[in-house]
Amino acid sequence: MTDERPKPKYGELAPEGWKWEPPADAEPEQPVEVEARTPAAPPAVRPAARDSAAAPASGSTRTPAPAPATATFGPDGRPVNRADRIATIALLAIGLIWTANTISSLVSLPDVMNQVMEIWGIDSAYTGTATANTAGVAGAALTFLVFALTAVYSIRRVRQNKLAFFIPVIGAVVAGLISFTVVTIAIMADPVILDTLTRVSP
Repeated sequence: MTDERPKPKYGELAPEGWKWEPPADAEPEQPVEVEARTPAAPPAVRPAARDSAAAPASGSTRTPAPAPATATFGPDGRPVNRADRIATIALLAIGLIWTANTISSLVSLPDVMNQVMEIWGIDSAYTGTATANTAGVAGAALTFLVFALTAVYSIRRVRQNKLAFFIPVIGAVVAGLISFTVVTIAIMADPVILDTLTRVSP
């Protein structure tokens, strides 16, 4: 049995004894459960450098950077100058051959002077043998000494990783001056050669 009395309107008081009942076909309202959510942690921020170092995405290829070339360093911490070393060794080798030939010629200077006189067409024997022998031996000794000092000083600078190619060049100039001086003394010791050179010169 339903209550035929009118329902009170909004703001009106219900009559005495009125009771509200939901309709029979109405479904009871389900209580709404509020899900307690835990606040999510903020996403971690990674440095850009670490992101760039991460593995590449699928489908992309990444070529590894070439390893730096291995350099040889001297005792002073600077890279070794290979070009200077090669040039210095080559000049010392040439200087050794030249020194051996020069010493061989200086110790037999009178014979060399006789050959020179034949080439120049001088029909006479060399007469300054004693002076040529003395000058030749002295010149040979000085030439050997110059090469020895040049080689020792050059190798020392190479081991110290310092520029050394100019040392053999200086040694060659000094040795050349010694040979020129010795030959000049030998020429002046023979009056025939000296007279021939005087007449040939303008």
